[in-house]
Amino acid sequence: MVGMRMLSQIEMRCRCRAVICEFQTMANISRTGRWVIVLALLGAAVLVASVVGTVLLNRQENRLDEYAGEWTPGPPQHDVVIRPMESSAVIEAGTVDGHPVNVRCDTCHAGKEPSNTVTSGNQLDEFHQGLKFNHGNGALNCLACHNSENYELLRKPDGSSVPFSRGMELCAQCHGPQYRDYLGGSHGGMTGYWDLQRGGRVRNSCFDCHDPHAPAFGKMIPMPPPKARTGMQSASDHGHGEADSEGERH
Repeated sequence: MVGMRMLSQIEMRCRCRAVICEFQTMANISRTGRWVIVLALLGAAVLVASVVGTVLLNRQENRLDEYAGEWTPGPPQHDVVIRPMESSAVIEAGTVDGHPVNVRCDTCHAGKEPSNTVTSGNQLDEFHQGLKFNHGNGALNCLACHNSENYELLRKPDGSSVPFSRGMELCAQCHGPQYRDYLGGSHGGMTGYWDLQRGGRVRNSCFDCHDPHAPAFGKMIPMPPPKARTGMQSASDHGHGEADSEGERH
């Protein structure tokens, strides 16, 4: 009988231990499941936040509402002003007490016989010494632009005269593509607003950037282009033509 009781007690202890182990296993499984659920929720939250952030960033970077979708063109509310050019034909002849002295062209040219053979500043031995003249690859002389009958005026190819304040009309006679681009806004420097409903615009004249006697720019190292975003073509990928002696692009 004693042996049977001991076996019963041992059997009961084993069963209790088995039940305890089973409960512990179930508890561990439940704990692991909870962690899996928590990690899954955290991953989903991170993914949603990433997608929302990307959408908001792209919307902010590509916001063109002000200039495209929501912008409605209308009549200009402000003016476009071109910087004034010299209105009188004068040249700086020197200084007096530190102040420049200007002399009108007719002061000297009125008593001189016009010459249509001067195509270089090196040919000038009486006045205008040191003048750099390189316009038209030697095909032009002074009288191509200056009026031989009145040096206070300029001369168009058709023989009509224009004052110095309208000198850009002379440029447009030969440099048609540049003048076309100037009128369209893609050539020439400016400050102010593209949208004339918001503000005015001040534009350079040809002579603010170009010397009329030697208009071509010397060789220079351009500023680096803006960094392109991934998938966009950089400005440096678009080849720039070489400039000829007149500074025109090909």
